[in-house]
Amino acid sequence: MTQLRIGGVPASEVLAYATAVLFVVIGLALLREPETAVLRLAVWGWPAWPVRVVALVEIAVGVMLLNGGTRVTAAWLLIALSVFQLVVQAVYGEGGSVARASCQILVLVAVLYLSRKS
Repeated sequence: MTQLRIGGVPASEVLAYATAVLFVVIGLALLREPETAVLRLAVWGWPAWPVRVVALVEIAVGVMLLNGGTRVTAAWLLIALSVFQLVVQAVYGEGGSVARASCQILVLVAVLYLSRKS
């Protein structure tokens, strides 16, 4: 079976790199402007520190997606984080955030699927 390629680059690499950029950018945005997330947690009665932890994990593990040797582990870690976010946001009625977390999970599953083929 031939591997799908985009401009000569395997699709698994393109998707993994794009997903890494997505999570690094999301993490950097959370570190740069955490106010909305911190306020949301405060309304729920949570402390502010989980925002920074999640941001740092998204950045670090997003970078891990760039390396083929750590890609599968990174994808599973990000799936676990996204599932946690999805559950918390569903419990607290954050519909748009639930949709975003669900899309992140779908993209990460695609990364896992394509990575197993390469």
